[in-house]
This record gives sequence, C-alpha cells and structure tokens, in this order.
Amino acid sequence: MFGFSIPELLVIVTVGLVVLGPKQSLELSLNIAKAFNKIKSEIKSVQDNIKAQINECDLKDSVQQVSQDVRQKLNNVILDNQSKQITLNITQDIDSKPHTESSMNCNIEELEAKLNAIEKQIETLKAHGTCR
Repeated sequence: MFGFSIPELLVIVTVGLVVLGPKQSLELSLNIAKAFNKIKSEIKSVQDNIKAQINECDLKDSVQQVSQDVRQKLNNVILDNQSKQITLNITQDIDSKPHTESSMNCNIEELEAKLNAIEKQIETLKAHGTCR
C-alpha cells in the first residue's frame, strides 16, 4: 500500500505512538477514519448521481424511440387512408361512367393515367422513406 511494505508500516506506526502518545494517536486514527468514511460517502454520492443521469438518458432514448414508432405508424395509417380514398375515387369514377365500348376505352385510358400518377406517388413516398 502506497509503496510501503508491512515492516515499514509497523515502524512508522510505532514511531507515531512514541512521538504522539497513546491519547493523541487514538484521536489521529479516529480523525483519519472519519476522513476515509467521508470520502467513501462522497464517492457513493457521485456514483449514485452518475447512475441517475444514466437512467435519465435511457429514459430519453426510450421516449425518442416510442415517438419515432408512433410517427411511423401514423404515417402508415395516413398512407392507408390515402390509398383507400384513391381506390374509392376510382371505383366511383368507374361506376359513374356509362359502360359502352367507346366509354370503356376512354375509362381505361383515364384509369391508366390515374394508375401512373399513383405509382409516381408511391415511388416518391418510398424515396422519402414514408412508405412500407
């Protein structure tokens, strides 16, 4: 300990007893013990503070992860609702048009144009990472 061997420490303690006397050496050893206990309690307090801060950081990370998950699910719900609305619009368009051969050819062209527009929207959403 501190670069001293046990025989050297015994010599130092013996000289301390002779120089200080038994009463003062007892007070000195009590003061040293109190100082060590105070240092030990301060170290424990610092460790507890560090653990509390680590737990707080973990909580912040958990909250951020949950908020990202919620945002992603909301985006998925919005996309699902948009898809349903587009499908509903297409079906209403089909149902509202007369079903003659010439109107069907016209409807097919309109539907192909709408389908192309939808595919472009999906590609844009995938590029932005908001589509599943």
